[in-house]
Amino acid sequence: MQNKVKRLCKQMLHNIQLYSSQFGRKMFFKKFTKNQFILTQCLFYYFKVLGVGTLAFDIELAKNIGTRYIRISYSKRAIVYNVILIFILIVSHIFSIPYFYRLTNRMTFEKVSDSLQEVVSCTTAFFILAKFCLTSDELISITNRIIKITKSSLSLNPENDHMKKLSLEIGTIIAVNCFIWISIFTAAAVDDLSFLHYDLTVYSSNFVISALMIQYSVILKFVKYQFKMVNENLIDYSERESFKIRLSIDSRTQDDGLLQLRKLHASISEVSRDVSNFYSYSMLFCVLHVFFAMILSSYYLAKPIVLRENDLTDTIFVHCFFYALLFVVLLVTLTKCVTAAIEESKTTKDIVNACLIKFDDDQKIKNKLNQFSTYLVNTDLTFKVLGLFSLDQSLLTSMVSSITTYMVIVLQFQQSNKSADFIGNYVGDEYAY
Repeated sequence: MQNKVKRLCKQMLHNIQLYSSQFGRKMFFKKFTKNQFILTQCLFYYFKVLGVGTLAFDIELAKNIGTRYIRISYSKRAIVYNVILIFILIVSHIFSIPYFYRLTNRMTFEKVSDSLQEVVSCTTAFFILAKFCLTSDELISITNRIIKITKSSLSLNPENDHMKKLSLEIGTIIAVNCFIWISIFTAAAVDDLSFLHYDLTVYSSNFVISALMIQYSVILKFVKYQFKMVNENLIDYSERESFKIRLSIDSRTQDDGLLQLRKLHASISEVSRDVSNFYSYSMLFCVLHVFFAMILSSYYLAKPIVLRENDLTDTIFVHCFFYALLFVVLLVTLTKCVTAAIEESKTTKDIVNACLIKFDDDQKIKNKLNQFSTYLVNTDLTFKVLGLFSLDQSLLTSMVSSITTYMVIVLQFQQSNKSADFIGNYVGDEYAY
């Protein structure tokens, strides 16, 4: 009787594993609801319009099984579109700087600083658009590999709801970004409609920069959830094997399951390194632009309080606030996504170490876990910019301290110039008297 129960449990476990594997492959695109496909298409065209989606995106319907498949391929039209976008961007910025000098009455320091910021933003956008033209093959390869990894992850555990959570988080990022942009242009239009065309020209570069930072954050969200699914499958594997050991069932597939998880983790780590390398140069320009923009925005926001000069209207003050908020939100979102992906990757080490303790008496599983543990020790996931600095939350701390330091220097410089002008005017009046 006991042997019959063991055979029955063994057969049930084998059938469940086989069904889960086949069912997971079929469910990958069926789990994508209509709303999720619409969100995916909108996200793709959002990136494509802003020049950071130089690829073709198609959804095909398989005739035999009736499932939908995403196909990513090379797009010549997207490359040509980016070239046209670069030309329009450069020409519009060349004409916008003299226009700004003619129609503003700000002090020379502010005119020069604003013009320099415009040059930095234009250069950053130009580099991003040019890079996506020249390295579209890398982007296509990374995207297809992420899709393949997602299919493999879902085949192991087809009943999870991570895709819904991921769609919600991505939708929230896009919605917040759109709200801030609407607030910026609303404040600009209320203040002076004549400057709205200038603002559209200047902020065209910022559209590209913000799209790149959002795209990087979205990919990092995918990476995080892939690691999360690996960790959940490791926990599930541990529970299944414990059940088999208690019933004295010798499963031939236990080593294959652990090996599959290790290969999946290695694939995710490899894609993560390629993602970091792909965005490395672009993020260097983006971080420099954000740093410069935050210093100027902080200066304009602190100027009425520190220098006692309020030559900005209330709407322009609100405009500066939302402009600063835009880059704060983008940078915080990006660094949080980086930190979350790294932490989820490190969680795998803790789970494997716990499994080593749990299966200390089973030499076969222990050997496989030791190999997994050795691999994890030699794998260090980081998202750095040319090896100069990491994009995790430590970047926020260093940027806040640096921005504060430079803002104080700028305000002190302006305060000293104001005092010197006051003394000069006072002495001139005395001589005239």
